[in-house]
Amino acid sequence: MKKDKKFEEYDFDPRDLRLLYLRVKLHGYDVAVNLAAPEDASFEDLHLVVNSIFERDNAHLFRFECADGCIAVCPNEETDEENITMADRCYLGHHLTQEKGADYVYDYGDNWEHEITVEKIAKVATDDCHFQLLQVTGEIPEQYPDPDDQ
Repeated sequence: MKKDKKFEEYDFDPRDLRLLYLRVKLHGYDVAVNLAAPEDASFEDLHLVVNSIFERDNAHLFRFECADGCIAVCPNEETDEENITMADRCYLGHHLTQEKGADYVYDYGDNWEHEITVEKIAKVATDDCHFQLLQVTGEIPEQYPDPDDQ
């Protein structure tokens, strides 16, 4: 019996995961990062990856405000706000879809704001489901620019 070509494209092992293809745009700058992220990664994992790409230290608080209403914050942040989840216990695949992205803020003092959109979602073998930097567009600004250079 001949299988339908479309069916074969979606014939995956149940242990396979989805890979989210994300675009992270830094507000106020002409710079964006495209990366692939596994659906079972936490928002803290995403924070660490994005901060590494943007060559930032990890010395400040952060938060993700998802379009579905979830707010994931730095695990050591103390807050009384409702609907708050610790970022190390909140997973990308539960909150990010092609229709619903998130805003990511790092360092509440300098307020590095990013818009995260999901460009596509693809099923992949579990072994292939890991963070991948795909492209950086534009010039990444320094976290602490020299005031004499401005």
